[in-house]
Amino acid sequence: MPSVPGAFDATKLEVVMSDADNTFARYGSVLIQVRPGRMSFEAVDRMESSARLFRIRTAGPVAMIALVEETAEVVAAGALREKQREVIGRMLDEPRTYLTALIAGDSVRSVLLRSVIRLMVKPRPRLHIARDMKDATRWIAQAVACDAAELEAAVEHVRGLAKDARRSRA
Repeated sequence: MPSVPGAFDATKLEVVMSDADNTFARYGSVLIQVRPGRMSFEAVDRMESSARLFRIRTAGPVAMIALVEETAEVVAAGALREKQREVIGRMLDEPRTYLTALIAGDSVRSVLLRSVIRLMVKPRPRLHIARDMKDATRWIAQAVACDAAELEAAVEHVRGLAKDARRSRA
């Protein structure tokens, strides 16, 4: 049976790393991170090395969606937050790279986090703080010329994998 244009194809998804706190996967020219738990130095290192390898292996523009779930711990001020900021800065120094961050949920905590991030992050043309999943996937789809609905389905699939990983390690 032929595939439907724009339909999500799980066989094209490559899981780079998955544990109870972070799942990284590649789908086309997009690297997807779903973080339901804590951020660690190891996860930041994994994000940077995955992004670097991803850029080497991919022609044209590349993107990353960083989805922070409502259950995720906030990265406190300090060495970890500084390292995360440096890594994101280095990623965006590469002119082919686009990044969108999405704090999931409608809770007061999520809304406040999105507002704080918008205030704290220096505006950059290839960095976007998304309001919701559709906003995130539309913005990335425009940047890397892919189908937004297909990308949204891929992100939701990775969310499911992250939830499974979290449950299995709980």
